[in-house]
Amino acid sequence: MTDGSSLALPGIVVGVDGSPGSVEALRWAWHTAAMHRRSVTAMLAWTADGQPRLVHRQVHTADRDGLTAAAAAVLETALGRLPACDPSPDIVRRVVHEPAPLALLAASKHALMLVVGSREHGLLHRSLGGTVGRAVVDHGEVPAVVVRGRGFGVPGDRRPVAVGVDGSPSSLAALRWAAREATYRDVPLRVVHALAVASTPYPDFLASVGRALVDHANDVLDDALATGLRDAPPQLCVSSEVVVDSAARALLLESTTSQLLVVGARGHGGFAELLLGSVGDQCVQHAVCPVAVIRPHYSSPYSSPYSSYYN
Repeated sequence: MTDGSSLALPGIVVGVDGSPGSVEALRWAWHTAAMHRRSVTAMLAWTADGQPRLVHRQVHTADRDGLTAAAAAVLETALGRLPACDPSPDIVRRVVHEPAPLALLAASKHALMLVVGSREHGLLHRSLGGTVGRAVVDHGEVPAVVVRGRGFGVPGDRRPVAVGVDGSPSSLAALRWAAREATYRDVPLRVVHALAVASTPYPDFLASVGRALVDHANDVLDDALATGLRDAPPQLCVSSEVVVDSAARALLLESTTSQLLVVGARGHGGFAELLLGSVGDQCVQHAVCPVAVIRPHYSSPYSSPYSSYYN
């Protein structure tokens, strides 16, 4: 453990229920907190009619005290699986009698980020529209990370942080956040703008407008880089590309070679009222690596050696 100084700063909140997905989310949050020198709040939420399966298995008495003790035991078991880490983040343990999505959203209002696994047990996968992951990305006020896969973001992982941009406010917020994460992890930043070209039975027409479409796409990408990376530290290595593909397919492909995929909560699609958006939803459900979803006007509470760049 650290000396406790990180507790004064916004920390990382992570949902735990003992499932393999939540244990991997805890491990990811643990390593990320060490990079940021922040604390980890590990939360296990339960209710009498829908406690996580592992809690149910450990219950000795079917009253509130027995369920709470079983939940605390499941949480301690998950924490006991964390690897050694230097510096070792402070840990805040929280066992609460409340539906998991509501508890996590309330606890994370002033957090650095909120982290959940891609698969959960019990009530965790039945509340607020399907999954805890969907609930936190739809309703969270801070960056929400849904951890998919294993072994991402550990020390020595040199894969880049990837981010999709389309010029929308949410994608610019995602770009700024991705640049911070890449800087903390000391890895390259990969910026992608997708250009979807519809098929047509008139190839001559497509050829005539193709160059204009590509030029416009490059302008969108250049503007996003100029705006979103205006204050990025000069040591950040950035690569960017216009990819001729649908946005969802392009980003899912990026997830196969990245340690973290970052998307905005909304893009320039025709359904701006949707909470997440179809591209973000596809990434959260199908990406190979962890996915971070960023709100359009999120103001980060980061404090770092690069705070002069990120105010």
